[in-house]
Amino acid sequence: MSGHQHISDDVFIDALYGVTAIEIGARDIGACVRECPVCAERWNALQEQRGAITAPLKIGTDVLAAQRAKIYRRIESPSLWEQISDWTGPLVVGAAAACLLALGVLVHNSATPLAPAHSAAVVSTTGIVATAGSVTTAGMSDTQLYSDVYAMEQSFEPSTASSIRVLFERDGAASDSRGTESNLEQ
Repeated sequence: MSGHQHISDDVFIDALYGVTAIEIGARDIGACVRECPVCAERWNALQEQRGAITAPLKIGTDVLAAQRAKIYRRIESPSLWEQISDWTGPLVVGAAAACLLALGVLVHNSATPLAPAHSAAVVSTTGIVATAGSVTTAGMSDTQLYSDVYAMEQSFEPSTASSIRVLFERDGAASDSRGTESNLEQ
């Protein structure tokens, strides 16, 4: 067949499902099918496939009635497995959440070391006596401790400022003899 172009499958499918020849941009499909046996064979095969797909199913009413009766029976009296599955879903989710919570508590508690319940008094070289829960200076009376705490509370300067103030003192305790400015230049 010299000079004849076969119509593509896309154009055939468009024509099969109702797209007009103007919309698909093809020449008259009917004339091509009448002239070309290859195009006619492809066109007929597509029409047969569409007919087989769209053919109504031949199911008797007795089959449909039996199917409907089975559905009603399952709705009205579910099997034991269906009854169990209604409450096992939330039970499994709850059990999984409880396991995760228990695992989290175990991991959290194992990460923090436990302090001994009761320990002996430990005296350091500075004279501080440490017992379970209290730290006092050895040989300090209660009145002296209360007066020191009261003096610390009456100070308007925060306790952290005293350690920072040492950095800015000019007496040489915090810096060397050359001064802080020479250290910054180096």
